[in-house]
Order: sequence, then C-alpha cells, then structure tokens
Amino acid sequence: METLLIEFLKSEDISMQMEYLKENCVDDIKMEYLSAQLDIFKELMKNTKIICFSDVLNAVKSLDTAQKHMISEVIVICKLIQVNPATSLPAERSFSMARRVKTWLRANMNQNRFTHLALLNSHKTRTDKIRLIDVANEFASLNENRKRNFATFTEADLM
Repeated sequence: METLLIEFLKSEDISMQMEYLKENCVDDIKMEYLSAQLDIFKELMKNTKIICFSDVLNAVKSLDTAQKHMISEVIVICKLIQVNPATSLPAERSFSMARRVKTWLRANMNQNRFTHLALLNSHKTRTDKIRLIDVANEFASLNENRKRNFATFTEADLM
C-alpha cells in the first residue's frame, strides 16, 4: 500500500498494487472512488517532496478538512498502513490483539472504535507516554455536566 501511494506520485505503474487492493482490501477501500482520488491526491501533492511513506503521512496531515474529504480513500489507505505494521512480528501481534479485542467487546464495538483501539495498541510506546490525569481532565472539561460531576482530577484520584 505504501508503494502504491509513492509510485503513483512518481507516475510509475501501480497495476500490481491496485490488484492487491482489489483482492485484499475490498471491505475497507471503495475501489471505484480510489482511482479518481489518486489523481486528486497527486495534484494536491505536486509541490511536496515525497520520498517515503512518512512524507506522505505528514503531507496528508497538513491538508485542510475539505482536501481530506476529497481523498478519503487515500486516507483510509494511510490508516491501514499505520494500523498494520510492515514487519511480520508486529503484524502478528496486531492481529492477535484484534482477535482478543473483538472477542471481548464484540457486542458493543463498531468499526470506527475498533480501528482507533487497534491504532492505540500498535503505538504502545507513544500511548504509554500520555498522562491519564490530562486525559481525565480533558474529558471532564468537555461539558458542564461533567465539570459539575467530576470537577478536576488530581494525581491522588488515579491511585
């Protein structure tokens, strides 16, 4: 999938990568939209130097909301690449985690929630650095009812 994006931006042949997507990602990617969106994506990236997938990801993140809506299937590809690491061991762990999470939360989980959970699990080193007290306080501050019920959390509340 990385090769598809990078080679398309370099105007190289992507027929093999498109076949792979048609065979393996039919449930995730709307192939009928992808070809047109790749052309839009190429136009949006014409002034951006792209060498690797990290460059693609940074360029996509810098787009405004309207531009992101125009390339929604390209963004789905970026999310799939992030969720499923390229090396076999992390990929196996990712699928193992997927099985456990789907089993545990099967009754209540939709695809969006599962994707976010899988992404968090795939990037454990980064998510471990997040302070839970900050997350709790941000959650509580989102509406007046929560502010009234939870007030402000301290380190002692999470012990």
